Amino acid sequence: MSVQEYLVIWMSVMILPATLAYFITGKMMTALLLLIICAFLPPMVVKLFRRKRMEKFSVQLGDALMTVSNCLRSGFSFRQAIERVSTDMLDPIAEEFKLALMEMSYGAPIESALGGIAERMENRDMEMINSAIMVQQQVGGNLSEVIDNVPKTIKDRIQIRQSLKTLTAQGRISGMILGLLPVFALILLTFLNPEYMSTFYSTELGRMMLIASAVMECVGFLIIRKIVNIRV
Repeated sequence: MSVQEYLVIWMSVMILPATLAYFITGKMMTALLLLIICAFLPPMVVKLFRRKRMEKFSVQLGDALMTVSNCLRSGFSFRQAIERVSTDMLDPIAEEFKLALMEMSYGAPIESALGGIAERMENRDMEMINSAIMVQQQVGGNLSEVIDNVPKTIKDRIQIRQSLKTLTAQGRISGMILGLLPVFALILLTFLNPEYMSTFYSTELGRMMLIASAVMECVGFLIIRKIVNIRV
C-alpha cells in the first residue's frame, strides 16, 4: 500500500462515519466525537500489523542465520547466503533481505544494508549480527562460527519474551478493558439518549469534564502499558 492509498483510507474512515452520524442524529458534537475516535483507528491498525511483522521477523531470524551459516560452510559467499535466505524463506524476512540485496546492488555496503534491516525492524539481534559482520571484516575470522552463536541467543530471548507475554496477559487485557469501557459507554449513551448526554456537549463544565476524562484515560493507558511492556 502506498502512502497516498493509506491517506485516502484514513480520511475515508474519519469522514464517512462522522458524516453519516450527523445526518442520522443531527448532532454536531456526536459527529465530531465520532470523527476524533475514527481518526485514531487507522494508525492503531497499522501499528498492530507493524508489531506483528516485527515479531514474526524476530522468530524467523534464528532460522535465517542457520541458513546463512550452512551456506558459508558450503563455500558460498555472504551475499550468496543472503540470496538463499531471500528465496527460500517466507516474508517478512525474505522481503527485507531482498531489499538489502537491492541496496547492495546499487552500491551500498553490506553494513549499511543490514543496518537498514535492523533499523526498520527495530531488532537488536539484527544490530548485533551487523556489528559482528563489521568486526569480522575489519579483523578477520570465521564468520560462520560467529553467526552460529547468535541463533541460540535469539531463541533464548524469544522464549523469555513469550514467558513475559504470558505473565502479563492479564494486565494487558485489564488495561484494555478499563481503557475502552468508558469510551464505549460514552458513545453508546450518546446514541441511545442524546438529550441525557447533551449536558456534556452543550455546557462549559461538561466539555471540561470530557477533556479531563480523555486526559486521564490517556495517562492511565500509558501507565498500564509501561508496566506490562517489558523489553528484553
